Amino acid sequence: MKKTILALLCAAALALPFAGAAAAAEKAPRVNMAEIVVKPECREAFLASVREEMRESLRVEPGVVALYMVADKNDENRLLFFEIYADDEAYQKHRDMPHFKKYIETTKDMAVSKEVIQTAPLELCDRLASAPEK
Repeated sequence: MKKTILALLCAAALALPFAGAAAAAEKAPRVNMAEIVVKPECREAFLASVREEMRESLRVEPGVVALYMVADKNDENRLLFFEIYADDEAYQKHRDMPHFKKYIETTKDMAVSKEVIQTAPLELCDRLASAPEK
């Protein structure tokens, strides 16, 4: 799990094109990581539901900056998520959206386990938002 978390945090270094804007707005981004282990017989239905929810979130919610889902190479039913929201308010709005509630209802019996970790972003940068230091 520690290696997974480290890998996901490294992904943040490549995934946040708004780092300067967040600092200017004086609001810290909300960054969550999650691990969900799904029942093997539910995997495809779960993936379909998550993909639909992620795409709709990015389409209609300006406060949703990035949503990533990856699978453990050694266990395809162990899914890892990395989520970036503009701030806590954007995250709360996301949780109240109909497409998020639909995802929760649709997948409620598909998971074996679920763990969500709220992180404290220390440095989020990428090639678009940050110039390398010389």
